[in-house]
Amino acid sequence: MTMTEHQAVAVKFQAVNAVLSVLLNITLIPPFGMLGAALASSSVLVIQNFAMYWNVRQRLKIDPTVFGWFATRP
Repeated sequence: MTMTEHQAVAVKFQAVNAVLSVLLNITLIPPFGMLGAALASSSVLVIQNFAMYWNVRQRLKIDPTVFGWFATRP
């Protein structure tokens, strides 16, 4: 997104994900310990990747997945 002049949107996603990460860690670490930290981190990573994927699809009209790469090959 930063290479296509949509860096403001990417920064907003990063900020939301940072806040979400802190909130999930605060919520999940006390009852679950290291497992809670792992769950929080992996959940935020999945949410971040899906949000950026959806954003790229909507704004740039391209498929950033490996399936999109195969679709453009002859």
